[in-house]
Amino acid sequence: MVRKVSSNGSIMSTVGDGENTVYGLAQCRGDIFNNSKGCSECVMTAAQKLQADCVKAASGKIWYDFCSIRFDSNNFFGKADVSITKTYRNVKTADDQEAFHDTVWQLLEWVKMSAATKSNRFGIGKINFASQNLTIYGMAQCTEDLSGLACIGCLTQMSSSLKQGCPYQIGCVAVTGSCRLRYEASNFILTAEVPLFPADQHTAPAPAPLPN
Repeated sequence: MVRKVSSNGSIMSTVGDGENTVYGLAQCRGDIFNNSKGCSECVMTAAQKLQADCVKAASGKIWYDFCSIRFDSNNFFGKADVSITKTYRNVKTADDQEAFHDTVWQLLEWVKMSAATKSNRFGIGKINFASQNLTIYGMAQCTEDLSGLACIGCLTQMSSSLKQGCPYQIGCVAVTGSCRLRYEASNFILTAEVPLFPADQHTAPAPAPLPN
């Protein structure tokens, strides 16, 4: 599984049969997919950490900035896992807090829908915040085993975690076993082109319908 993930950015695998079956999923962040070396190195590091820390465990999960791995003796494919959520925030807060808050959530709603409607379950975008001369960048990603509806449900819970843990921070990420949601007031996205989201959400084109 570790060797194969760099070829398409995500891999699901099963080993064994009957009660001895183990289910595994490895996935790289969508913007590192074209960097196969970076993807494979992240997954290899994560796999080695899991092997060291979960020797006799029936399940385990780990996530880094650029990848995540999960295994379980129960079939978790297609089921959103939000059992453990971690939030990491920038200690700096915005000056124009209410306006910043509103702008961030416009962007995050857009990237959430973008991720849920794409086959690779990865969405990115940016929005201008004129009052502080900032550009805010957003990213949403679900594991590719999730349906569009399961993906948006997972990301909605991450939105709640961000609102509670990072009300006015200039950057924050919420991550769980099946999805992650992040925004920053600096560009952390590795792709050359990041779509610009209009500050007025009513002028933005509607995202595609959620796939089944």
